[in-house]
Amino acid sequence: MPLEEALADPIYGHAYTYVRANGISWLHRWMQTDGRVIRWEPEPPAWIVAANKAPASELAVIASAP
Repeated sequence: MPLEEALADPIYGHAYTYVRANGISWLHRWMQTDGRVIRWEPEPPAWIVAANKAPASELAVIASAP
């Protein structure tokens, strides 16, 4: 898609008022600008957190745990 065509999308004309030190998703920024409550992502399940911290050799065991 050419850049000009992409930038013609009305979303790029949408105002936003989110100004903070940390960056967040543009979807969250637009929600706040529209006065909507930001719905943050849920915390990942324990097995995903464990898999993220475990060595690759343990992933099969973690993934098969209840």
